[in-house]
Amino acid sequence: MLSPESPRLSHLAETLTDLVVERLLLADGVAVSKFLTGSSVDDPAREERVLDDVRNRAGAVGLNQDAAVAFFRDQFDASKVVQAGLFARWAADPDVAPTSRPDLDGIRDRIDRLTGRLLRALGTAECPLRTSVVRSEGLAETVADRLDALHRHAFHVATRSVRRRATPPSRPSATTDAPVWSSRDVVPQVGDSAVRSQLRGVRSGRRLS
Repeated sequence: MLSPESPRLSHLAETLTDLVVERLLLADGVAVSKFLTGSSVDDPAREERVLDDVRNRAGAVGLNQDAAVAFFRDQFDASKVVQAGLFARWAADPDVAPTSRPDLDGIRDRIDRLTGRLLRALGTAECPLRTSVVRSEGLAETVADRLDALHRHAFHVATRSVRRRATPPSRPSATTDAPVWSSRDVVPQVGDSAVRSQLRGVRSGRRLS
């Protein structure tokens, strides 16, 4: 079993953190597509399909299924934090609302591929999921500090189940917790190259605007 101070565990935390941030940045494109098509932030049918798949795949690789599902439920909640925050901002200031709709199916394909990568990152840990991967609070806080306010809040939602110690707190509503961006905030970039650029910036220490 790895100790919290193990260099390997630190690397696992860094890998998982990168993947969580990458997924969060893709939520911007999901928000744009849904906003321009009048779709709801919530998509419970897709969410349950993905969580059922996660449960099956987690069991196949020896992960605690309940812990894996809790982690991926957090990913959905974090994505909804981003989407709800952007919806509120665009509704409050239509002048900054997006006008070009990205391909939602393409974005979801990328998110689905990330699901496999996240499961592999979780499965690499040699200690119980609920006590390990983002045990390095310093690393997680450093990454979160490089995100803007909305994505920083979402990041904490996305990593809450792997930070818990014993009894988990009640899960807050993803839509009511989202901060509302002001008109001074930049319109998020949503293209593939923009997501990669933003992720490189977060890794290198550059804050998102």
